[in-house]
Amino acid sequence: MRIIIALAFVLLHSPVLAEVPLPSSKEGVANSLKEIGLKQSSLELQNYKSVIVDEDITYAQYGDRSLQLDLYSPAHVDSPVPGVIVVHGAGWHSGTRQKFARIAEEMAYRGFVAATISYRLADEAAFPAGIQDCNAATRWMRANAKRLMVDPERIAAIGGSAGGHLVGLMGAAPHIKDLQGNGGNNDVSSTLQAMISLAGPFELAFGPIAEKSINQPKDSNANRWFRSNIAKNKDIFVKASPYTYISNHTPPTYFLTGEYDNVSLNYETLKKLREHGIPTGQIVYKYGRHGCWNNNPWFGSMIDDITTILSNTFEYEVPPYQDEKFHSAKWGNIVRLPTGLRLNLKTIPGNRVITVPQYPTTIGKATLHTNNRKAEIALSPQLDSWQFKIPDEITAPASIQIPTVYSNNLSRLPKIMSASNGGFTLMAYNAEVFGQNLRYEPQAHKNTVGYWTNPKDYCQWKIYVESPGKYQVHIHQGCGKGHGGSEVAVVSADQSLKFVVEDTGHFQNFKKRHIGDFDFSEAGLYTVAIRPIKKAKVAVMDVRQMDLVFDSDNK
Repeated sequence: MRIIIALAFVLLHSPVLAEVPLPSSKEGVANSLKEIGLKQSSLELQNYKSVIVDEDITYAQYGDRSLQLDLYSPAHVDSPVPGVIVVHGAGWHSGTRQKFARIAEEMAYRGFVAATISYRLADEAAFPAGIQDCNAATRWMRANAKRLMVDPERIAAIGGSAGGHLVGLMGAAPHIKDLQGNGGNNDVSSTLQAMISLAGPFELAFGPIAEKSINQPKDSNANRWFRSNIAKNKDIFVKASPYTYISNHTPPTYFLTGEYDNVSLNYETLKKLREHGIPTGQIVYKYGRHGCWNNNPWFGSMIDDITTILSNTFEYEVPPYQDEKFHSAKWGNIVRLPTGLRLNLKTIPGNRVITVPQYPTTIGKATLHTNNRKAEIALSPQLDSWQFKIPDEITAPASIQIPTVYSNNLSRLPKIMSASNGGFTLMAYNAEVFGQNLRYEPQAHKNTVGYWTNPKDYCQWKIYVESPGKYQVHIHQGCGKGHGGSEVAVVSADQSLKFVVEDTGHFQNFKKRHIGDFDFSEAGLYTVAIRPIKKAKVAVMDVRQMDLVFDSDNK
């Protein structure tokens, strides 16, 4: 009895343990970002001088009802450039084109003509009104291509959530007459040459959208838009699904999704696209929740990927651009250039050390610039930053130019790796490092995860596996003469591949080794980590990259 009373007293008078937020919750994401020096923030228009904005342009007319778009165009265009239709989301029943204005503005800044459009929402008009408006916008852009300086053979669409679904219908079903409507320019094609969906559902007749239609009918936005549920009218769910229309004529189709969104939402669509030989893929963003595209720190990475997708698809060389607001510091600011970074030094700190965040890229030789001098300056990589020691004779203003090599992805948000050409290339500059000494060394002659003097330190990559099966694991390891023999494991979930580090004569003399195979039985997100077991000498090894090669003979 005394024990029970004492236990009750302790429970009543002990402080209540704080509930740990789920990693996928808003608070959980905020905590994860804080750990790497980032925070979520809403987007603001940049009002670039090199972008011309024309608002409230009527693009479609249905009797007395007109629909408008806002057009963002590069100020200096000598020849036609690709066009982009930007479609907002919010469940087909709300949202505004202004919410997606920052995407259109940034695309124009990077050399595209972009229009963010309004369309009839569910409470005004049922399906297919909204998709008819979207197709009318494409026809309007193509009909006015000469005046807008748009190449009519290179028009893409980008949409988020419900807007991503509409983009899917625009791209997959331009031949379906019922989805065209008569909003104007009906003799002009609405065909797209590329489409990018930001977490938009392509599969409505099965999966989460269909399940919600039955299990939560009052909360189903699809039911609200279709004026019915799937049990009563499955045909309309099938008709409204981009998945239904995928064929050899579907344009290149890409999906951009947050890690904490539903990454499996369009698996069947991805499979069907690949079966028809359509260029496709899904990029997943670390810590991203639904709608992350309209927030920092995800926006920059997503726009970079969109730019890369469209420039490659359209064989379009994006004009040089720079980001003057890339990063601010007490000593000045960092400007992002097309081929690297420029540090503008407005003051020199008392310790004469310039510290900048660590970026996931290899760099060339950095140079220090003053009014009458240009000289190389050494970079010292720290655990999570880069440092430059400014010579005593240098005064502000000055600048440091840092050229990037191999990668222009300068987001500090950890990257989730997607497969390319049948496998994964896990570069050192994309690794997340943990521990006391381990760090990424960005100098081009190094380009390695190094300083592995503490065997408790480890590094990892997160990967998105779309094609389940067996993957051969190859590691590019280097080790100084006489320092081999450390025992290491490459692990993923319950799989572990152990090997002994080989002496390669130098820590940056890398040898590619096949150390075994991983079997990823299901599509989804996985973590691949390198964890030392036992250190033999001064340091474990250096690692430049790992390759995970899909074994097509052992699916």
